[in-house]
Amino acid sequence: MTYPTNLMLHTDPHPILRQKAEPVTVFDRDLAYFVAHMFEKMMSWRGVGLAAPQVGVSKRIFVTCYSQVVGNPAAHQKVWINPYLERPKGTAVNEEGCLSVRKEHNGRVERFNTAVLHYQDLTGAKKKKFFNIRAGDYIGVIIQHELDHLDGILFIDKVLKPKGTSA
Repeated sequence: MTYPTNLMLHTDPHPILRQKAEPVTVFDRDLAYFVAHMFEKMMSWRGVGLAAPQVGVSKRIFVTCYSQVVGNPAAHQKVWINPYLERPKGTAVNEEGCLSVRKEHNGRVERFNTAVLHYQDLTGAKKKKFFNIRAGDYIGVIIQHELDHLDGILFIDKVLKPKGTSA
């Protein structure tokens, strides 16, 4: 596959944001370059996560860069390819926003508290990541948010309604 190099952010209601992304089957130099461009754009847009559909590519890829530790951001960059959750348990509620949704639409979203994320790295090697949000693993919120993008779901679909309101 040829990936774009001039990445543009797609915002709601762009139709690609509502499509289920296709698995990555080729792990090559083109993929590595695309992921590098995703990291550059995510950082320039001041995001902590970015999914391929947000930049017009319907592939099961997202990148993150989040750490509560101050330091070299590149040390916390991570690519997640063909991810899926296993053994999700419990719930945790956190405030979320999204690069692809207007800022005034931030809201509280309920996510799984713990799970194991299975994914592949840039070489295709299979990996696992356990997270526990209530124990401080905010990356678990980011992972689930970006995973939703790969399934055509936006966080605004999951925003909790304030108590005492209808619908």
